[in-house]
This record gives sequence, C-alpha cells and structure tokens, in this order.
Amino acid sequence: MKIRCIANKCEDLLEETILLIGYTKNYEFDIEIGTEHIVYGIFSTDGRSSYLLTDKHNFPFWYPAELFEIIDSLLPPTTRISFKKYKRYDDKDSTATIIGYKEMTLDFDHHDDLIELKRETLEIFYKRKAEIDEFEELRTSSAKANKWK
Repeated sequence: MKIRCIANKCEDLLEETILLIGYTKNYEFDIEIGTEHIVYGIFSTDGRSSYLLTDKHNFPFWYPAELFEIIDSLLPPTTRISFKKYKRYDDKDSTATIIGYKEMTLDFDHHDDLIELKRETLEIFYKRKAEIDEFEELRTSSAKANKWK
C-alpha cells in the first residue's frame, strides 16, 4: 500500500485525533508534504487510524492517516488483520483494528513496542519491512514491464 503526504501539522487534523494522539495543535510532524510512502501497518481505534511508516532516520513511526491520501491500496498477500479489546488511556473499553504483518496482528504489545523502539520488536519490523519493500519493488517493476508490452 502506498500513500502520499498531504499535510504535516496537527492543526490539519480533526480535534478528536489531536486529543487521541496527545500532541498539541502547533505540533509539526517530521514528514514532507508530497512524499510517497509504503505502509507497513495500520492501527485503527475510536474512529481514528494511523499508518506505520519509517521516518527520515528509518525508524518505525505511527502517523495519523488524516495526513495522507492513498495512492495504491494493494496490500501484500501476507497481510493479516486482527481485532483487540483493550483499556484506553482514560480507562474506557475500546477495540482496535490492526492490519499488518503477522507479529503485529498476533501481539497487541507490538504496536507499543514499536513506539518504544524495543530491540526485539525492531528486529521483527525490519525483517518484515524488507519483505514488504521487496513485494512493492517486484510489483512496481512488473507493472512497468507490462506497460511496455
């Protein structure tokens, strides 16, 4: 799945999203408008979604989906989905939808461990990232080759 950045400031987000992610309205994400990105995971809860991308330093980072437009919605064939019940920060019950690679959908803590940049989780992420990148590269080069036939 590929997306394009169309905004990079919290002021461009819905008020509910800003409250959910906990940033201030004047916060600016370290991402450039117009850049295209491969999505490595999707986390959705309380009507808000985030995309797992890599930042400028190649670290995994969850960005609000409202900052992007989808330019190619095809997901790798190994993509999985799961639904998890959990307690929100305000102790209310909620449900999250997780779309991504195997470990992300089987282990709910994987989401938070990516945010905390835990070594074991990063190793899994970079392995799956390489597989997803390879899928995107093969698909893109195949599409270009077929265009010339």
